[in-house]
Amino acid sequence: MSARDAEDLLTIVICTHNRADDLRVTLEAIQLMKWAEVIVVDNSSSDATQDLLFGFPWTTVIRNNENIGVPGFSIGVAAASTPYVLLLDDDAIPDPSVPDLIVARFEREPEAAAIACHVVSASGVVVTRDWPDCPVLFWGCGAGVRVDAARRTEPMFYPKLRLHGTELDWCIRLYSAGYHVVYEAGARVTHRFSEVNRSPRRRRRSVTYGSIRFAWDHFSVGGALRATWRALFSRRVDSVEALIGWVQGLGDVLKDLGDIRQRRSVVPRHVEDAYLAAVWEYQPRRAPRHPVGFPV
Repeated sequence: MSARDAEDLLTIVICTHNRADDLRVTLEAIQLMKWAEVIVVDNSSSDATQDLLFGFPWTTVIRNNENIGVPGFSIGVAAASTPYVLLLDDDAIPDPSVPDLIVARFEREPEAAAIACHVVSASGVVVTRDWPDCPVLFWGCGAGVRVDAARRTEPMFYPKLRLHGTELDWCIRLYSAGYHVVYEAGARVTHRFSEVNRSPRRRRRSVTYGSIRFAWDHFSVGGALRATWRALFSRRVDSVEALIGWVQGLGDVLKDLGDIRQRRSVVPRHVEDAYLAAVWEYQPRRAPRHPVGFPV
């Protein structure tokens, strides 16, 4: 497949909030790729992001009136004019070959709704080391999305899950609908893990909320109780900031009990089993006992 063919089929979507310096590095790398359609969703940044984007006129900019977090990606996907999308964090850089690999994989595998990229830290640590061919999730810092599958399983990213749990929530709904998530080991994305907007309190709050919320939205009562115990008591609380975040996250869950009851939809048992077996804080550290996808 030629580069031009891939350009006609894939849009790059970046979601950002108050990370102008990180976004500049990412856009400069993409500029060298000369990609046709690049959409930047700006979640109401108050730093120099807007001024920065004027210097990249080849991007399509969508500005939100508030910071809606990761669900901002959904807006960029909905605006794409192509059948496939490459999601990128504002602190992530794909190898030049990644878009071609994503398009080729989607074209070969029509049941694949999302493609997890090979994520590497700036220091060279492979974040997705030992991931199975059909993982239970992808990392949103670098992932391919089939737009039609996103439309058929709306909302792609549930608005209540602003930072953590978004990918888990969508992927479990994809598997329950008969789609697959696949891992493309050759599609390397370097994630710099910017320290901007990553306080221990904020992370622990969002991880606690996202883990428990995900479980009660989708698991049986027994499975949800297991996941809740894991979310609350299996991770070390090593600072006052983390403890405050832990309490805040639990409080957020209690505030949303009504929404959880309304949205709750238990997935097939084999899907639940695969997620409980494989996921540990949004990282599938081992393959599930049985394949997640259909047929089992």
